[in-house]
Amino acid sequence: MRLALALRPAAGGMLRHTHILMKGLAKENFSTVLFAPTGAWLKNPPESVTQEALSIEPRMNLLHDWRTARQFASRLRFRFDLLHAHGLRAALVACPAACKAGIPCLFTAHNLLPAGSYSARAALAYLLRCSCCIVAVSEAVGNSLQQAGVPVSRIVVIPNGIPVQPCTTSANRNLICRECGLDPARPLVLGAGRLSREKGFDLLIAAAPALGAALPGLQIAIAGEGTERAALQHQIDNLPAGSASVHLLGYAEDLQPLLCAADLCVVPSRTEGQGMVALEAMAAFTPVLAARTGGLPDTLLHGKCGLLFEPENPAALAQTALVLLKHPDTCHVLCQAAREHVHKKHSAEEMVRNTSQLYQHIVNKKSSAEGSRAASC
Repeated sequence: MRLALALRPAAGGMLRHTHILMKGLAKENFSTVLFAPTGAWLKNPPESVTQEALSIEPRMNLLHDWRTARQFASRLRFRFDLLHAHGLRAALVACPAACKAGIPCLFTAHNLLPAGSYSARAALAYLLRCSCCIVAVSEAVGNSLQQAGVPVSRIVVIPNGIPVQPCTTSANRNLICRECGLDPARPLVLGAGRLSREKGFDLLIAAAPALGAALPGLQIAIAGEGTERAALQHQIDNLPAGSASVHLLGYAEDLQPLLCAADLCVVPSRTEGQGMVALEAMAAFTPVLAARTGGLPDTLLHGKCGLLFEPENPAALAQTALVLLKHPDTCHVLCQAAREHVHKKHSAEEMVRNTSQLYQHIVNKKSSAEGSRAASC
């Protein structure tokens, strides 16, 4: 199958999801072209994946989007069997282009839609006219689509999937910590993701005084880049004496070594479609603490694969983190269940299989419709 993938300027979970999907589809003999800003390209793509630049602005620009869609349609025509856009922003450019080119299309919603947002409802109503269906990465995202007026029959839930690899051995903890300027002899709490308000890293930093008072020597590391970096560094610089030390590590190309070195992974998000970092920590056999928001409760299954705390509550974050940090036996039980859960429900293989089956269903349906029209002539 000849597949076009479209992606807006992206970082974090959406980018990793798309890259994992492309690599998996390459093994299924898909011929894939990724249309995206060059910053979102794969560094070492499989042979069956090619990449072409597509100018999608981070924010909506009606005139630019219209011109881009017209040009994109001519690039798609006669080259592809199906187009799959990732994120609402990319879909608003790519899906109308696919319709103009006569190609069936779908898009994946990676994030929760803002409750009561008229613009989101209008965008979805527009896209439903040219998209076969909308894929949601979690039940929570699917529910937010329904609340925005998308019929249940047009929503397909395919949970995020990740490669489940053997964890870095504990012997490498010394090397990993020292490379990041951390002390391997001290407990390590890790947060990771885009440095933006919705990811809630200010809440993790706000918990540093309580964590440091209860566990002197505790260190917190946050891996990622984003617009909130300066504000977070200012918050760190003004922590009171005795707080856990907090380190901003910058962007991590490969998060797994850090996850394997950490004693606890915290996902303090204010909103989260599902939480790729939580899944990656679960696969790395690292205990996970996450905010009770969006798709995270379905991912962690509170008390079975990890623990949850009430969002926007640094005191609850610190209190629940200490439960995990002080009870390694509990952590071991949670980690075993978490890794098994990822194997069964969130493996990259499962995500790729479900997605490729959906692609085939859409393409077969289009072929059947064309055959029926030809027979009636």
